Amino acid sequence: MPKEEKDMVNHPDHYQTESGLEVITVIEAFSLGYKAGSAIKYILRAGKKGDYVEDLEKARWFISRLIEREMEKIKKAKNGNVLLVLMVIVKFMLGGLRRKHYDF
Repeated sequence: MPKEEKDMVNHPDHYQTESGLEVITVIEAFSLGYKAGSAIKYILRAGKKGDYVEDLEKARWFISRLIEREMEKIKKAKNGNVLLVLMVIVKFMLGGLRRKHYDF
């Protein structure tokens, strides 16, 4: 009987569990974006394709980028809230807040 040929493009071994569950299936099931999905990919394949520690370092790199971006979003949102409060104060001081709904 001929040996079954492995599909290293569509179903590489280093992205599958022994039962056949693939990393991409997990990433898609959780609707992870690029950075989180890449981190999960490197964690789940750690040591199967290359160096175990190197794969974990790659995962850490993606996680660090993800944290940095999320912190930037929080900072921008806080700055936006401060700006909104300042706009309300200025409008109030100029006598422009006479309606219930504010249009900025």
